Amino acid sequence: MPTGKLAIKAHCPELRAGLASFRRKLSRVEPELKDALDRRFAEAADPVLNDLRTAIKTAPGGHSGTNVRDSIANATRVTGLGANQTFRVYSSWLGAKAPLPALYEKGGWFHPTWGRWRNNGAQWQDGKPWFATTIESHDKTFRNATLQAAEDVFERLNF
Repeated sequence: MPTGKLAIKAHCPELRAGLASFRRKLSRVEPELKDALDRRFAEAADPVLNDLRTAIKTAPGGHSGTNVRDSIANATRVTGLGANQTFRVYSSWLGAKAPLPALYEKGGWFHPTWGRWRNNGAQWQDGKPWFATTIESHDKTFRNATLQAAEDVFERLNF
């Protein structure tokens, strides 16, 4: 049974080396500039996070209720900053529905029908890849926004 854990690190290898130490040093010298950089990194991730939430909310479903998909959207978050941002679904927030995000991503699952045994009455529940494909579609835009934020800080520091 899938664990329901979905997490993907954002890719910006140009910034990965030395970013953490740079942010630490920047916080000692120019704390407001470090805060501005962190805000820009967060702003770069916002469109990706919004599209992730929209993708799961509009995922195919077997009935008109969107309760499950709304719960998954609410459990989708971004953590970290810059090259270390990770988009993840906190499946522990979903209780018994924890495996569903990974099952949607996989493409579907057999959903037991009330009152019938698994082999006799399970119906197929469609899913479609929504997590990795959404993040990958934003790769270039996210990378450019993250690099631009770092370049703006370097310019303000006269590097």
